[in-house]
Amino acid sequence: PVAIRTELSARTAGDTRTPVGRLVNTGVTEASAAVGGALTGRSGHVGASFRHYANDYGIPGGFVGGHDRGVDIAMRRQTVRVEADHHRESGLIELLNATVVATNYHHREFSPSGAVGTTFGQQFVTGELTARHYAAGPFVQGALGLRAQYRDITTGGSLQTPSTRDVSYAAFLVEEIGSGSLRLQAGLRYDWARYTPREEAFIDVGGVRVPVRPRRFGSLSGSAGLLYEAARGVRLGASLNRAYRTPDFNELYSNGPHLAANSFNVGDPNLASETGLGIDAFLRVNRSRLNAELAVFSNGLADFIFESSRGRAEIGSQGGRPRFQYTNEGARFRGAEGRVEWSLTDALVMEATASWVEARFTSERDSIPVITAADTTFVPASPYPPFIPPLNGQVGVRLDRTRWFAGVAARFSARQDRLGDFEEPTAGFVVPNANAGLRVVRGSQLHTITLRLENALDRVYRDHLSRLKAIMPEPGLNLSLLYRVTL
Repeated sequence: PVAIRTELSARTAGDTRTPVGRLVNTGVTEASAAVGGALTGRSGHVGASFRHYANDYGIPGGFVGGHDRGVDIAMRRQTVRVEADHHRESGLIELLNATVVATNYHHREFSPSGAVGTTFGQQFVTGELTARHYAAGPFVQGALGLRAQYRDITTGGSLQTPSTRDVSYAAFLVEEIGSGSLRLQAGLRYDWARYTPREEAFIDVGGVRVPVRPRRFGSLSGSAGLLYEAARGVRLGASLNRAYRTPDFNELYSNGPHLAANSFNVGDPNLASETGLGIDAFLRVNRSRLNAELAVFSNGLADFIFESSRGRAEIGSQGGRPRFQYTNEGARFRGAEGRVEWSLTDALVMEATASWVEARFTSERDSIPVITAADTTFVPASPYPPFIPPLNGQVGVRLDRTRWFAGVAARFSARQDRLGDFEEPTAGFVVPNANAGLRVVRGSQLHTITLRLENALDRVYRDHLSRLKAIMPEPGLNLSLLYRVTL
């Protein structure tokens, strides 16, 4: 009835190499250690775990106004988790589950001289209680729950974001009706949050000096959907949902340079909550030789929160960094994603994935000031939100035998020319990968040796979502050998 698990891991790596040269200051050294234990009985279990994680890594330089040698980050995190559940064989409630998680996190950002540029820390405790019930009347299955979180955030160094405390609560209910080919699923959730800055501060929002202040948010979200089993292994589904998101403290109160991203981030204490109305539909096929899924969605967002580019540079003591102002705008997101896995034979499998997103602002946007050392000019704002991925996916085939396996795949991306403010277009690419391996059983142990080849042709390509794409492409040819033993 007693289970104990321990983990130890460590990794070190030098600078990333690309087809056009080395990306300086991208080395990493990380270590993780964890221990956990649980006592299991006939009606449930109780357990606890502790994990320590340390990660020292570099952020490359080369941005406009950035440090020549980049920035170094030292990050530490300790997490304690306690969980218990209780199964009931009679009555209305089938399962009770309680989880408490406490985390202490902090990191420091160092300039090339070794001076601490920014410090950030947060301690938070989260608790959740969920009750799952047996079938009752028309309700085949369902659950209700409560969630609470307390967080204490401290900032320092050149970051002027005020230290903040916040609390949040949520209650939710999920139910499924019907046991035949047609089922109804519905859920409701109410969220409430309060942010309390611990310091007096002011933020420049569009030339207006706005004081930081406590904020409270609360709203109801939910969804309702239908599931229909059209044939054996074939399901159709559609749902309508109302989404809700509270602004984070960074979006409300940020005010200062973020060395890791080489940006000057500015919040807005007057931000509204993000809400949206969306619809999605899917087709899912699970047959003996074919597993596939296709989903489409459309979401209209009111007060969508994003980092608006308010100018190419923030002039001042931290000068030269791109300035980002968190703001609300109306937006619409549409897209589709699909996955297919087809077994041509018992051992030969073809698989493919693809996803596509199209996003556009639906509200009128103000022109954007371009701030330079000489003057300020205004340019039209883009109709597209920033950091939207183009059509992308992967196609591959694998051969899987008992003793050995092999596979080839190609990762692809289309060109992205629907650009946010100050973004540059990114060309499409196709990158081939391959892998092969052996499995050997010795007694009760399974030994696996895997050889992986990534970017096999050492091609130069850039990921549109990378903040580094302007100075360096993605990693070049990479060959790795992995040996794993399973007891």
